[in-house]
Amino acid sequence: MQYFQSASSQDSPYQASSLPEGFRASKRDQTAPQRNKPKVTSQGNLLYGGIRYASRSEAACAILMQRYIPGFKIKDGKTFQVPIGVSSGGHLRTADFMVQDVLVEYHPPRIHKSSKKPGDFKNWQEYNNYRAVYNRCSPGQKVTLKKLTELKLTRNYTEKRLEQITQGLEHQGRELIVATSAADFYDKVLKRFAGPNLPDKESVLREFRIATRKPTELGGRKRSKGQKREKRSRRNPGTRQTRRSA
Repeated sequence: MQYFQSASSQDSPYQASSLPEGFRASKRDQTAPQRNKPKVTSQGNLLYGGIRYASRSEAACAILMQRYIPGFKIKDGKTFQVPIGVSSGGHLRTADFMVQDVLVEYHPPRIHKSSKKPGDFKNWQEYNNYRAVYNRCSPGQKVTLKKLTELKLTRNYTEKRLEQITQGLEHQGRELIVATSAADFYDKVLKRFAGPNLPDKESVLREFRIATRKPTELGGRKRSKGQKREKRSRRNPGTRQTRRSA
């Protein structure tokens, strides 16, 4: 198939599997053009410890880093949501974390589309090509194709972020780690920077899952059963009255 043939070419995502843990952005002599004052966009709507996070996974990473990396504290703009440059539209670009002068991103490859974006694919045509090939594959081929595509998307994302870091000047030459899962985060970040009290991998992955499932801490106040029934009745105003009359 054409998709598999392209996977064995120069752009093969197999090459991404041999990438080292960290990547370094090359320094350039040129200076970035002057831009307007950046527009700071929303940092997310999950409040935990006075900090707003974009996702539960991001909050879980922050919790574990503070728990196991000696001296690490979440400080907005310093160790969390670190500014790395400005987009052409004037929006501030940020990296998720910085620990010991190393930028860290938690970014699982987005292989599925959303209502507005084709995941991490460059455009809708690339996404549609992938789906067309995927739908013609056998079950075994689908597993292989998905793994190859995820590696390719991660490599493309990493290269894009490195380019943005270089263009931003402030963090030129700084190492970037991209973790694609909780296990990857443990291997690349926690094992490298944590102290001797770091538990085994399975224990930490369990902590990660627990941290992402605490609605009272990460997703706002947990609704009671009565509140849930009230919300459903507001959606369907005639439901409760119909049941009572029956």
